[in-house]
Amino acid sequence: MRRIFLSAVLIISLSSASRAMGTLPSTSESEKIPVITFSRTIAGIGGGDGQFLYPTLICINKSAASTAGYPKIYVSDSGNNRVQVFDGDFTYLSKFGTFGSFPGNFSYPAGIAIDLNSKVYVVDKGNNRVEKFDPDGTFISSFGDIGTDAGKFSEPIGITVANINMVYVTDTRNNRIEKFDTFGTFINSMGSFGSSPGSFDTPSDITADIHGWLYVADTRNDRVQVLDSSGFVLFYFGASGSLSGQFHGPTGIAVDDKYIYVCDSGNNRVQVFTKRGKFLTEFGGTDTGNGGFSNPNGIAVADDGRIFVADTNNHRIQEFKITIPEL
Repeated sequence: MRRIFLSAVLIISLSSASRAMGTLPSTSESEKIPVITFSRTIAGIGGGDGQFLYPTLICINKSAASTAGYPKIYVSDSGNNRVQVFDGDFTYLSKFGTFGSFPGNFSYPAGIAIDLNSKVYVVDKGNNRVEKFDPDGTFISSFGDIGTDAGKFSEPIGITVANINMVYVTDTRNNRIEKFDTFGTFINSMGSFGSSPGSFDTPSDITADIHGWLYVADTRNDRVQVLDSSGFVLFYFGASGSLSGQFHGPTGIAVDDKYIYVCDSGNNRVQVFTKRGKFLTEFGGTDTGNGGFSNPNGIAVADDGRIFVADTNNHRIQEFKITIPEL
């Protein structure tokens, strides 16, 4: 019954959120259905340089040019308890982190975000903290600890930087979003456990767009919630299932200037939506071959239309290309 209610209330929430906010900020949303094509598989299982063991989330530093002239790409190689760094052509550059609880160590690193000064923030899930590094992986500081009080975490996963260097973290087991400044000073939290708009059940990844809107994969509610920087729900979309536009445990999420991309992990696919949450297309499917997935967790989109997906249980990154057809 609860799932039926979620599905039925979706249209009401979309329209009421628009009315409550007046006219939402304009976007360059496109309803053109994009064409997604497989490009290549990157690396495979292992502990060597450029190999992966349960990679989870991906972040692109679009302002940091590497030797190949592309921005740097950071991957949380969670099973190897490290972050790997690649150039924009996905050539291995470096790595940082080892297993442990000391500064600079990790216990299953998850989300990665980069601020306006190219500082790198890594969610250290198992140690219930966020660690901050220089772009080369030199440890700077950390914040957070296990607990339910303000500024503490319980198995956090996602992180993004938005709204002039504000840091937002999905405090997953505490079912909330916590907001910090770049020094790690707690500012406020958003949400609590539940299924009503603005509540969460095991939120995982989070990202932001140029308006400062926050897109949250509300995993066990099988939906995506879109919030403003204060935590007000602008709209949400999704319901439980395997049909187009439905989810089974959504995790990774990315946005560009036209689309929202969601890793529908339990259905082993990525779904693509307009910036208002209208389903457009999907790609993937349960497979170990090229273009298939096993529990995809992370996604990032480059400015040139390349899409990188962390195909977690297949221990690899897969690259796709998006093409927007002309009408």
